[in-house]
Parts: sequence; C-alpha cells; structure tokens
Amino acid sequence: MEVLAPAFIEDLFRFALLHTGSREFALARVAEVVSEAEARAGQWRTQGHRFLWAVRLLSDRLEKGHRASEAPSEFPEIAELRSAIEAAKPNVRSALALECLGVVKPGEASQLFCVRPRDWRVATVWFWSRLASEGLNETQVQAQLKAFKLSPEEVLTMAQAVAQAPRRRRAGDRALGVAAVLLGVLVLLGWLAWERWRESPAVLMRDHMTRLLDLNRESGVAGLEAFEGKVGESADWLFLHGMEGVQMPPAFAQVQVAAARLVDFNGGKVAQFPTLSPPGLFMVADAETLGLGGERSDSGRVKFGEWSGVWAATGPHVVLWMVRSDDAVLDELLRAHNNSVGSSGR
Repeated sequence: MEVLAPAFIEDLFRFALLHTGSREFALARVAEVVSEAEARAGQWRTQGHRFLWAVRLLSDRLEKGHRASEAPSEFPEIAELRSAIEAAKPNVRSALALECLGVVKPGEASQLFCVRPRDWRVATVWFWSRLASEGLNETQVQAQLKAFKLSPEEVLTMAQAVAQAPRRRRAGDRALGVAAVLLGVLVLLGWLAWERWRESPAVLMRDHMTRLLDLNRESGVAGLEAFEGKVGESADWLFLHGMEGVQMPPAFAQVQVAAARLVDFNGGKVAQFPTLSPPGLFMVADAETLGLGGERSDSGRVKFGEWSGVWAATGPHVVLWMVRSDDAVLDELLRAHNNSVGSSGR
C-alpha cells in the first residue's frame, strides 16, 4: 500500500466508519479503494490528490453498498456524530463526514462533492449547531475520530487484500502511453527544428538588422563624421577606426554614403554609413559580432516592415545594406552594382 501514506489510509477508514458504523464493512471498502488507487498510481502527482480521489470513490462505494442506517451500533462513542450526519441532506453527508476529519482545507470538502456554496453554508451551520447542543465542538469531534485506528493485524489483512486484488488496466492506457511518448518525441523534434531555424543566418541577420536600425534611430546624429563618397573608398576610414583589411564586395563598392560613425553592438563594433538615395544605412561589422563566423559565413536577403536588406560575408567581416523601400528597388540597385550579391537566404 505504497500509493497512500498510512495516515491517509486511516483517515479513509474513519470516513467509512462515519458512513457505516461497521468496522468490518469499512475495512473491506477501504481495501477496495486503496487497491484501485494502487492500480492508478500514475494519475496523480501528490499523495493529497490521491487521497481526495480515494475519498470520492469510497463515498460512491459506500452509497451503493451498506447504508449507515442499516449498520449495527458498534461505536456508541460516535453515535451522536453519525446521527447528525445521517440527519443531513444526502448531498452533503459525505462532505460533512470529510469535514469532521479535519484533514482538508476549508471549503475543499464541499468542492470535492460538488455542494453549492449556499447549501454548504446552511448545512455546516445546522450541523455544528446540532453537535454544540450535544456538547461537542470541532476539536472534540476530531479528537474522537483520531482514536479510531487500524490495528497491526488489520493493516496486514488490508495489505494482503490489496496485493491479491486484480490490477485493472484501462484499455486505453497503453495507447495513451504510446501517444504521450510520440507526442514528446514530436515536441522535442519541433523544438530542435525551431532552435535550428532561429539560429539560421537569415533569422540572425533579420534580428541584427532590426536592432541596428533601432540603435541608429536612438543615436540620432551623435558620433557622425563627414564622409561623402562611396563605401568602396572607406578602407582608410575603417582602418583608422580599428577595422583593418575590409574587402568591399564589388556589388556594394559604388554605394553612395553621406556620413560615417562607429557604434558598439553585440559586444563588438559596427561601422554605420547613412545613405540618402534611397534613404538607408550601410554597415560593416566583424562576422563574429553577428554570429556568422567560420562555417556560418553566408550572404542573403531579408525583409521587415518597410525595409529591405541584403548582407554578404567578406572574409572576417560582414557588410549590410538596408534601404527603406521594397525588394524591387533593392534589386534594381544591386543590378546597377554588377549584380554580384547572391540571393540565398530569401
């Protein structure tokens, strides 16, 4: 009987006694319920959840079996308590019996047995008022019930009954288990695919370009230096600003720029060259800064909002050009500059 702690099993026994008044019948029904809980142990995360499920099942078994009014009076010490429970409306009896044990949170008993809040308030006020007229309060009731315990022999007998009871497995359990495993595999594969897609050059560059545009807007004119000419003529300026050996791809060499500056980005430096016609931004960065070093070197195109962009890896560097226009305008500009940048990554 590992699925339920001994204290919970004894509480089930006390719950059954309140319903039946028969020790033998209570033990038999509790053994059935504990056996059922053992067979379905994987359905719950905690002992508390198993106990509540077992109480609800035990209540159903008791209602269908031995009625309290038919039971012999084996326990006169709880006769008043059992009489008060029996005098209550049928839909609240089990909730009241569970409440008497003092092992659930306030209101949990009524929720478990689907008693409406108004009915529950009326029932509890009536119930405890009746017991108070007999000189019993909640603490005394709980103390009376705690006195009822399983003997070592009864624990052994119940354990044997649970062990011998057939373990019923629902027909769909195996199918559900297989489906759960397959779903887990699919989720794992989907996550791996998502991670691989998210780290692809095209997705990385789209994210970088969006952030670089935001950085450019936030920076305003701070740090801009006069630089009128073509980016193919920027080697000396880049060298003086710590970016040595940049080889400008021919397709970009003729791009006209109006100014230049160096900004901090992603732990590295990025050179920014604003363009005027069409409005845009040309940039040069270390490939490692953009996560495109080594085998990840690439070239491609991206589109986000009203911006179109293209990038190309050139040795240890990456050049990026973003223009505020659609792809058709960017295509025309690229063809005008020898059309030498591939369109991979679309």
